Amino acid sequence: MSHRAPTARCVVLDTSAIVALLCPWHENHQRVVDSTTASLRSGAGLGLAAHSLVEAYAVLTRLPAPYRLSSVDTLELLRKNFGAARIAALDAAEHWTLIELASSSAVSGGRTYDALIVNTAAKLAPCDLLTLNARHFAAFDAPGVTLVDLGRS
Repeated sequence: MSHRAPTARCVVLDTSAIVALLCPWHENHQRVVDSTTASLRSGAGLGLAAHSLVEAYAVLTRLPAPYRLSSVDTLELLRKNFGAARIAALDAAEHWTLIELASSSAVSGGRTYDALIVNTAAKLAPCDLLTLNARHFAAFDAPGVTLVDLGRS
């Protein structure tokens, strides 16, 4: 009989939380820093959905001046802060399952990406999904994922 050690809790940041964490000028910067730091100090691991990592790169390199970062600086910032993070992605079959679920649930447009992030975060479960846009994720139920709304004032 084999015993599996319980999986450590993970804190997963969506794109909105990644951008706020990395941009000191962002109105929610300190809130995301404090929440992420508290989670990590409590022993949680750090995780990201692969989609959120790529989307954060896209956002940071296309912010309006003077906030836009160069592609080289963005890569360096992301690697420095998330190089040791657990990165999860859906495999081919899981992508098809997600699209089938989206279709049968009338999920379309940008909400499809929210479903992708939640379902990818579930691969890192048990986890807290930190976001500034909780209403985007509220309709999706993923086992082991607890939504943490950092956008509240």
